[in-house]
Amino acid sequence: KAVFYCDADCQRASWGEHRQVCTVDRERKLRREQGRLGGDDPAIARALYDLGELYQKQGRLREAEAKFSEALEIFRSEEGEGGQFFAHTTHQLGLICEGQGKLDDAMVMQKQALRAYRRLFGKVCQNVGVVLSTMGSILRQKGLLDKALAKWERAHEIYCTLFGEDHLESAAVLANMALVLWETGKYAEALATEEKTLGIQRRILGSDSDPVATSLLNLGVHYSAQGMLDEGLAKLEEGLGIVRRIHPERNEMEARFLCSFAHIYECQGRIEDAVAMFNKASRIFRKTRGPESFELAHLLCQYGDMLINQGKVEEAMDKVREGVRIMRLAREDHPMMGDLLLRMGRLKAGAGDVEGAIVCLREAQ
Repeated sequence: KAVFYCDADCQRASWGEHRQVCTVDRERKLRREQGRLGGDDPAIARALYDLGELYQKQGRLREAEAKFSEALEIFRSEEGEGGQFFAHTTHQLGLICEGQGKLDDAMVMQKQALRAYRRLFGKVCQNVGVVLSTMGSILRQKGLLDKALAKWERAHEIYCTLFGEDHLESAAVLANMALVLWETGKYAEALATEEKTLGIQRRILGSDSDPVATSLLNLGVHYSAQGMLDEGLAKLEEGLGIVRRIHPERNEMEARFLCSFAHIYECQGRIEDAVAMFNKASRIFRKTRGPESFELAHLLCQYGDMLINQGKVEEAMDKVREGVRIMRLAREDHPMMGDLLLRMGRLKAGAGDVEGAIVCLREAQ
């Protein structure tokens, strides 16, 4: 008898525990129900939606998109474009399109969800806030920062009206707003917004939590970028302590902190300490994210930048070349790919390899 598994976790898990989230088993049940009820039954649409969520959680976005799309057509025929299931499904499809880099399609889906939620629940409801926040994320990725900030400001108003300012949804929106403020050069306002976010998270979650650690990481990076190295180090040290307490095993968040320490050490002229941080972070990323992950590729390119600043062109080229190789495997269409190729082109030009530099610069375009 042939046995099929949906992934490695499925193969390792107890069947009794895993059966409810096994996509192979759920696909088999869905086919049986489609044969029994027909393809347009509302129960089939809900089963398709649930299966789409499972694929989404597993990172299998193409399969998730296919299931949600099938469900959407059934919901559209059953309840029109103003129904609750239609709204939920278009929102999920928008998230999946965003995850695949299809930003225009993502925005179309979120606009449909927004119209449906407003018709269902009015302009001030949690679902509207969630969609507006998601639209802000899409607009930021498209480089439309002012429009992104406006969406987040409106979402923040909704959350404050519904829940008050001391709420995790409000804090999440503030954190996104801080990123845009930072990117538009409003550094003092960005830092104040990040400190406000951290205060809300501490009051709700206590000090030892992942969101608090993430906010401390962002603050550490941004204080140091403003030349406030002591303040940056203090935030990073506090955040790293939290990560190590709540994740005693090696954790990718620890690697992110170590990379940020490396940048500050470089600014302080502590190059050996910076190298040690990059090397340790690299080992953690290889273990937690794998040897061909985006995170490792990004780290190698940051490492290369430091080596360039030290005049070690050949070593820098090795790091950036490896970063480009991994990025091609991890996600060649990532916006950072162009930056990496530009780096490589400049390095090759500096080393006298004009032909190689031209190839990299053309590809970057």
